[in-house]
Amino acid sequence: MKNMKFMAAVLTAALFLSAPAAAQDKDQERKAQAAIEAARENKEKAVQEAYEAARKYKEKYAREAYQKARQAIYSKDWNYAIARLKYIIEQFKDSGYLDDSLYWLSYSMNKLSRDMGSMEERIGEQQEALEKLNALLKKHAKSKWADDAKLLRLEIAENLVKSGLDKYRTYINGLLKIEEEDPELELKLVALNSLLHMDKDKALPLLKKIVTEDKNPKLRKQAIFILCQSQNDEVVPLLVKLAKDDKDSDIREQAIFWLGQKKTKESLEALIRLYDNKLDPRLKEKVIFSLSQSKDKKAKAKLLAIVRSEPAIKIKEKAIFWVGQQKDPEIMGILVDLFNKTKNVQVKKQLIFSIMHNKNKDKIKTLIDLAKKETDFEIKKQIVFWLGQSKDDEAIKYIRELLEK
Repeated sequence: MKNMKFMAAVLTAALFLSAPAAAQDKDQERKAQAAIEAARENKEKAVQEAYEAARKYKEKYAREAYQKARQAIYSKDWNYAIARLKYIIEQFKDSGYLDDSLYWLSYSMNKLSRDMGSMEERIGEQQEALEKLNALLKKHAKSKWADDAKLLRLEIAENLVKSGLDKYRTYINGLLKIEEEDPELELKLVALNSLLHMDKDKALPLLKKIVTEDKNPKLRKQAIFILCQSQNDEVVPLLVKLAKDDKDSDIREQAIFWLGQKKTKESLEALIRLYDNKLDPRLKEKVIFSLSQSKDKKAKAKLLAIVRSEPAIKIKEKAIFWVGQQKDPEIMGILVDLFNKTKNVQVKKQLIFSIMHNKNKDKIKTLIDLAKKETDFEIKKQIVFWLGQSKDDEAIKYIRELLEK
């Protein structure tokens, strides 16, 4: 129809323009030119609208597939999650969910590999997971998942090295190539790696010297990794000092990560003090992750304190996410109480997500109760969406009631 209108406008204009010069009127000529231009603009607008509609349609399906994959992850259905995420990566290459999918695909593959009986299968799955992380970091270097991807890659690389694949030690070293301006760096790294096979306590003075004085960040990161394999009492204070004062933000992040991995009373108390020490937002998120890895009651209490009082919304959302992963029966009540007290829409959505994916058996009933009381349409719509994803009988009954009103 729009093409026919375009042709009619062009033909009309052509008739005007082809008439004898004596019969042409300047006003008619301007109208003819305007008709052609308007028709052309309408056609271009229609094409653009069609393209945008198709893009939104594809993004809608990508979003639905991604949400199903995330739900499978929280249910620990790794095979289904992997299938959904691979589907997104293959079919929706321009989607805004591509970097998210690459990270969670690698995460799911790594988790699945732990249940594989065959060493060959386990190694193969881990290698593919690491390749996906490389793709994420190469194509989406500024992704919000980039930092998490680096940590996950480190974990997978360590497991592969332990399985006898020494080539993956380069990821532990934190380098993919040797810098040309330092020809001795490769030799230094080889020498540093040899300390892994020595008495780590005897190597402590040298490691501390490299960590605190060396100018090459790659050597320092590798030294931190080796240092953290030691149970020496000097390690935690050194990590705290690095996390607080080092000028290199990557070194500070590494120190926070390894404090979380130490899982000692001293390291936990250090993380709590660090969070309260006016860290920048990015480092606060790293501390939250490290706290979430601890089963200590103090770590849980600190996370809950962050959820309740942290003014920065993005940081609060991170804390809510990790609190929601806990199996403690008290968590559900805390999440609901926070939901009722907060007015921030984004925080409410994160709380809905965390309630839905919590292990509490009453989570569906809780969401239905919240939906019945909710007056904000956007929030209610979000609750109903997650109820629909649950396939629970009570959820289906409630949705039917909504439809029959």
